[in-house]
Amino acid sequence: MDKDDYKDKFEEHRQTIDGEEEEVPQKMSRTERYRGDKNEKPEKKKRHLMEYLSITFILILISILIFVWLFYEPGQKVTEVKDGDEVEVVKDGEPASKDKDKDADKEDKKAKEEKAALAKKKAEEAKKAEEERQAKAQQEQDQHKAEEAKKAEEARQAEANRQAEAARQAEEARKAEAARQAEANRQAEAARQAEEAKKAQQQQQQQQQKPQQPQAGTHTVQAGETLYRIGVNYYGSGDEATLQKIRAANGLSSNNIVVGQQITLP
Repeated sequence: MDKDDYKDKFEEHRQTIDGEEEEVPQKMSRTERYRGDKNEKPEKKKRHLMEYLSITFILILISILIFVWLFYEPGQKVTEVKDGDEVEVVKDGEPASKDKDKDADKEDKKAKEEKAALAKKKAEEAKKAEEERQAKAQQEQDQHKAEEAKKAEEARQAEANRQAEAARQAEEARKAEAARQAEANRQAEAARQAEEAKKAQQQQQQQQQKPQQPQAGTHTVQAGETLYRIGVNYYGSGDEATLQKIRAANGLSSNNIVVGQQITLP
């Protein structure tokens, strides 16, 4: 049944209702003539009730027509069933209300699926963002650990270098001290040897300068010699005792002697 059939149907129902409305006043007129003026008010109430029912029926038909007009799809089998005062449009053997419910269910299902898909997408995005955040945090943590390990290694290497440098300087200081001590010992030994050599030389000089013990004999006076010089040369001293001994041995009364004179040495 197409839309024109629905219009024709609607016109038939409307004409039927109009005929009923025309009959109602006629019946009411005969009733009024029969009952008289006493029944005027009840008749008015009935008339109003019938008008109300007629308008309600018309509105129901209009609603059905609007529903069919909006929701009817060409190419589908549609039948109209009249059950008393109710009109129900069925589609493919099922009430239109069920199709509407199915469409609503489909829409709800679709909306739920879209909502679920959106929620799933948001959850996946949130999961991905969390994984990226954790990966970034782990990367930063690993980088921080690597930097800390690098700093610790550099500090350890610096400490090892410092200790090695300190050991090298200590070794050099020890060697320098050993060399200084060796030099001091060498110098001390050289000074000792020099002192001993000096003492030996002085002793030798003293031995050379010490007059030989005069042997019993004579001495020929040389030019420039005096009795005092002869005493020093032979006896190591020119004191009065030595001179007196020499004068006594030679019978001299004074210290005067002459060149070539033979002096007896006692």
